Amino acid sequence: MPEYLQPTPEKTPKGALAKIISAAADRFWPFWLFHIRRYAWLVLALLIVTSFIGYRYGRRIRIDTNLLNLLPKETESLQRLQALRERSDIKGVLVVSFSSEARLDEETLLSAARQLEATVAANDFLKTNTSRVIYEVPGGFLQRYSLYYAEIEDLEKVYARLKATIDQAKRSENPYFEDLEQAAPSRFYVGDILNKYRKKYLSGNAFIDAEKKRISILLSLKTAPDNIQFSQSLISTLKDSLTPYAQEHALKLHFSGRYADDVAKQKQLAEDINQSTTITLLILAASLIIFFRSMRVILVIGLPVIAALGYTYFTAWYFMGQISIISSFLTAILLGLGVDYGIHLFARYKSERLKQRGMTQALEITMRNLFRGLSFGMISTAAVFLTLSFSRFIAFAEFGKIAFSGIVFFFIAFILYFPALVFLTEKFSQGTTEPSHMLEKTRKIRGWHVTLIAMISVIGIVTVVNPPFEYDFFELDQVDRTARKTALTSEDAQFTIMENRRHMVIYQFDSLAELAATEENLRQRAGSGEFHSIRDLIPANTAAKQKILSAIHQQLRQAEVYSLLKLDTENLRKIRVGLAMTSAPPPTVSDIPEAFKQHLIVKGNYFLYIFTRDTSAMRRGVLDFAANYREACSAPITDAKSCPPEKRYRGISDLYVLDDILQTVMSDLLREILLIAIVIAIIVLSMTRRVAGVTLILAPLIAGLLGLFALVGVSHQIANVWLFEFNYINLLAIPILLGVGIDNGIYLYSHARELGLSQVNHIMTSTGGSIFISNFTTAMGFLSLTISSHVGLASFGFVTFVGMLCIFYAYRLLFPALARFFQKLEAEI
Repeated sequence: MPEYLQPTPEKTPKGALAKIISAAADRFWPFWLFHIRRYAWLVLALLIVTSFIGYRYGRRIRIDTNLLNLLPKETESLQRLQALRERSDIKGVLVVSFSSEARLDEETLLSAARQLEATVAANDFLKTNTSRVIYEVPGGFLQRYSLYYAEIEDLEKVYARLKATIDQAKRSENPYFEDLEQAAPSRFYVGDILNKYRKKYLSGNAFIDAEKKRISILLSLKTAPDNIQFSQSLISTLKDSLTPYAQEHALKLHFSGRYADDVAKQKQLAEDINQSTTITLLILAASLIIFFRSMRVILVIGLPVIAALGYTYFTAWYFMGQISIISSFLTAILLGLGVDYGIHLFARYKSERLKQRGMTQALEITMRNLFRGLSFGMISTAAVFLTLSFSRFIAFAEFGKIAFSGIVFFFIAFILYFPALVFLTEKFSQGTTEPSHMLEKTRKIRGWHVTLIAMISVIGIVTVVNPPFEYDFFELDQVDRTARKTALTSEDAQFTIMENRRHMVIYQFDSLAELAATEENLRQRAGSGEFHSIRDLIPANTAAKQKILSAIHQQLRQAEVYSLLKLDTENLRKIRVGLAMTSAPPPTVSDIPEAFKQHLIVKGNYFLYIFTRDTSAMRRGVLDFAANYREACSAPITDAKSCPPEKRYRGISDLYVLDDILQTVMSDLLREILLIAIVIAIIVLSMTRRVAGVTLILAPLIAGLLGLFALVGVSHQIANVWLFEFNYINLLAIPILLGVGIDNGIYLYSHARELGLSQVNHIMTSTGGSIFISNFTTAMGFLSLTISSHVGLASFGFVTFVGMLCIFYAYRLLFPALARFFQKLEAEI
């Protein structure tokens, strides 16, 4: 064995197995490096070809933005929601609008709607997936039955005014009539009453705004908006077909509703991913060049990173095909995590070269001495992600599987390609420069430092017990939230349809009587619900209203005779319209047009919708709203327990799925943290069975995590914003910080075992400097997520970034302090 590879006597491995492993390693590295140097160009060709294949197929990965796909299909709340959707042939509505800057005549706007209708009929894809095209208001129904929807007091006013007008007209025809008080003629005026019921968009027989500049058409579709590919194809097909017509007639084409929102969200996510990846790459490149003072580092470290990412993409495409919104930013995250191996390898290699050792000799020392620490670091980080892969929450499981494979690929890529790239680029190097010393000096920890750390830890423990938490999942979607705020102030707000309403609980009934009884019971509950059912379209007090309308009808009959005698054709036309409106019987469910009741009655089933109003006062927001309407009774009851089982109905809502997601996340998180703690304990104990060694590795990690919770807790008290709140996405930061943070302790401890605790200043300067730049690059990868328009992902990046800094500075302060403490005690590590 070469002299430079001889271990110091006190570090000689004990035990037969350790000796065998050490001897095998002594033979492996010279053999491996000899063949790598001999076939370096072939290894580079392998890197390029395999990377190209990985990226070629990785581009086919789709991003699924549907939160309902984050739980196993057998989840009860999810099954009930999917079953409800399958019962209807309409899965959602797309709103297509034509608008103009100038006022248009109604026929021009209707022609645009007919053009859309013709386009749907002529295209097989559109025709197959469209159930109805709705743009006309059922004017006949509104004219025939509208008086039944007026308040009874207003009908009485109509009757009184009409009677007074007719009576005065009769008296004025009497030749002996003389108005002694010279009263003005009584006019029949109902404008004030009509204004109470007139809708702005009902200026004609279509969904046309009051200014006649815009018409909206509703497309009832047979495929749910969750299918992003379908939504993209549908909107693209419509846009390509309708744009020439819109341009020819100087019209603007606009799409809105859930389908359009999801497509916009997908586009925004793609832009965020590209920006995040670009920013991370730029920061990584600049950091590596500044730290190593060499352009060569871009090739030596960058190419293995690119290769490993390509392998990870290919694996994700081959085994998954699509990824959730949480996994969509893994590129930036893996860039920060994977580059760590290259930083430690290249820093150690340069250090050995500065000692005037040859290239092969320096590589042998680097690979042999760092392999153990890198292996344990890879195992600890990969084990964290592997435990996540067993989560019932699919987003965490998927994230864990991809990250696990990525970490393994990064480790393999650096072991395989790093030596070859060093051999290939060495002759182009202008000289070996020493890496920048990021940590020139380690400070002695003093009493007030200990007190401050203890206070931070106590605050962190308090925050762990009761952390600030955002329960409303939809509030994490900034794209969606911005779109909803815009919709409330835009012209589209008047065309709001039920499918675009967020946060609803749905009940399904077999009969109208059960619906009525259940709705009455639910209305008695204290809550913030807004109810909507077919009962809203059935007018109240129809018997009393019919009696008044019959009296109005008789009055109009008299007026008709009078108008005939006077030959007043315009007045006669109005009277006959009134006769038609007052002669109709009360409307029944069968009389209501399908356009009005299409989601209220489906295949003989009656539906009750309960929407949210203000949930800001509720602790869990919309989840508490949904919990308030989880179950109802269709029989008169005094309390919930007295409801007969056969009369109990359970609400259906995506909010119950989201509640299950939260419960799953919390239970899985606790289990995964326990598993990660066990894995970390096994790794640490396999490295050291000494109290001093365990403390050196774990104490700074725990202190750093508590520092994160303390910072979030205190900041939340100062500024109640999303940056300082936990949610179901950024909770993923906790297990990641455990797995990534422990690497700091492993690398520092490995170097301390090699050199001894007395060399803690040198350890913190060399290995500590490498840890600083690796932590910095990893933290930057997470920080780049904060540009995301999705608040959940942005907060995940921010929390992980802050956590990385807290853990690094915990090791920066505590590791040398503990090392000096154990050195004084002459403790073994």
